[in-house]
Amino acid sequence: MQEGRNKSLVGVILVLIGIYLLLNRVFGFNLIPFQGLMCFFLGGALLLLYNTKRKTWALVMGSILFFIGFLDGASSLSLHPNIIASGVFLIPGIIFMILYQQTKTLGFLIPASILLWFGGFIMMTIFSIPGVIQGGLFFVFMGMSFVMMYLIGKERIGKWPFVPASILLGFGGVILLTSSLRIAIKLFPIIIPTVLIGIGIYIIFRNRKQQ
Repeated sequence: MQEGRNKSLVGVILVLIGIYLLLNRVFGFNLIPFQGLMCFFLGGALLLLYNTKRKTWALVMGSILFFIGFLDGASSLSLHPNIIASGVFLIPGIIFMILYQQTKTLGFLIPASILLWFGGFIMMTIFSIPGVIQGGLFFVFMGMSFVMMYLIGKERIGKWPFVPASILLGFGGVILLTSSLRIAIKLFPIIIPTVLIGIGIYIIFRNRKQQ
C-alpha cells in the first residue's frame, strides 16, 4: 500500500514537471528556474526514499535539495528576505524534529525546538512591528521553545526546561508590558477625550430613551 502511494506520488511529480516544462517551452512560462525545479524533484525523490526506507541521509539530503530549490524559486519571485532567512532555521528544525520522533533522542529535540521557534520569530518580523516589541517577542518565542521541549519530551527531559522558559517568558513579558505602557502614555491625550465623548454620547441616548 505504502509503495503504491509512493509510486503514485512520483507519477504526480513527473506530470507536474512535464506540464511546467511544456508551458515553459510553448508559452515562455518561467515561474521557477529549471535548476530549482530539478532540486525540488530530486529532493522529493529522496524524501520518498526516506518515507519508505527510513534512511536518515535521504531525509537530510532531500530537505537540503528542497531548500535549494526554494531559494532558487524565491530569487525569481522576489520574496521577502526574512521569509528566506526563516527557512534556514525552520527546515533544519523540521529535520531534527522528524529525527526525534524516529529515535526519541533528546539531542534532536532540543535543537529542533529552538530552531523552529527562532525561525518562526524571523518569519514574524516580515510585519512592521516596533523594535521594542520585537525584542520582547524574541524572548517570548525563545521561552516557548523550552515549553515545547517539555511538552513533547516530558517523559525523558525532566522539568529543567521550566527554568529557562520562566526566565525568558518573564523577561519578554516585562518588555512587552513596558512597551505597551509607553504606547498607552503616548496615546493618553487622545484616549481621555475619546472616553469623554463616548460617555457623553451614551448619556444622551440613554436620556432620550427614558423620555
